Amino acid sequence: MATIDILPKHAGPATHVLIIGAGEYRHLADGPQPNAEPWGLGQLPGAAVSARHFLDWMRTRFHNPDAPLGSIEHLITGAEGAGLGSEEPTMAGIRAAFNRWNGRASAHAGNIAIFYFAGHGVLKGTDTGLLATDFAQPGNANVMLEAIHVEETVQGMLSCRADQQCFIIDACRTSEEPLLKKMTRPGISLATADDKDVRPIPQPVIFASGLNQASHQIAGAPSPFTHALIESLEAMGVDDVNGGYAPGECVVDTASLLRGIKAALELERRRRPFLKEQDARLGGGGSFVLHHPNHPIRVPFIVGCDPVGLNQQATLRIRQNGAELHQRGPDIADLEFPVTPDSYEAIAELPASRMARKKVLVTPPYREGRLRDFAPVPPTGP
Repeated sequence: MATIDILPKHAGPATHVLIIGAGEYRHLADGPQPNAEPWGLGQLPGAAVSARHFLDWMRTRFHNPDAPLGSIEHLITGAEGAGLGSEEPTMAGIRAAFNRWNGRASAHAGNIAIFYFAGHGVLKGTDTGLLATDFAQPGNANVMLEAIHVEETVQGMLSCRADQQCFIIDACRTSEEPLLKKMTRPGISLATADDKDVRPIPQPVIFASGLNQASHQIAGAPSPFTHALIESLEAMGVDDVNGGYAPGECVVDTASLLRGIKAALELERRRRPFLKEQDARLGGGGSFVLHHPNHPIRVPFIVGCDPVGLNQQATLRIRQNGAELHQRGPDIADLEFPVTPDSYEAIAELPASRMARKKVLVTPPYREGRLRDFAPVPPTGP
């Protein structure tokens, strides 16, 4: 049993998390017992890195005074999981961990239940399946016995007493045609509910990708989606619900979390154009406050010329109240610098003593100061 029990005797509301990182697949290409037909699917070591990255963030940075972190169930493959004493996310292992997590989450109606999965995903129509590491066991008449039906599981989680539930899915939502033909459904449900369980609670599902879209992994690093997830939780998804961005004044709810993820993915593709496009999407419904940052937040402030080609001639500066915070000489790229949300001045200086400047109010997720209309620098002194 791989459980981090943080508040074992806590009687009030708490946050309980299930984290699955499925990177090593027994019966897919390059696995130890490959199926004769792996349907174009292989090993996915980056999924374990992503899951461990999210787990480490939850342990060290998550803060919710109304529902403090109570426990983390984890099933993560490879070295990332071995260092935690984690278990392999086979279907049996996932089912057992899910039941433990669900039981703790059901202990109090004020609990928050968070489900995170990184690994292979498939699509049947508009429904999503998540593959356990023993997916496609040779000899199984039903190939989808070792897969989780996301939408049915979310519906079944209405039987859980926790009135705030969030599901985070870092997986593709695509299917190879031969596998699609063998599927009647994209997996099985991990939970069931009946009519008495139905109630209007928030159950947002944040998908790393849209329908028929891949969620990309990077070897040895967190995926672009999970990196964006953490960027959003840290700062880019913050909302100033109490009138400011200082600790105690701002929160990340599940709606602002998605907005921050989308912005972080967009910004990362601009930094690294080789990254393939993917668009985080929302399933489920409702929103609730997830995280209360208890540290000063800093969001990207991007300064550059319009047209951008002038960056190669410009000295770019960021100032606040007359004090210079950062400057950079001519370069092809924009200047990006993290700042606390506030008002700043963006300045670009070109040869022949030409300058453009503007005031910019920087707030999450990020802000740009795009400079144009260059004019001669006014003379100084007598």
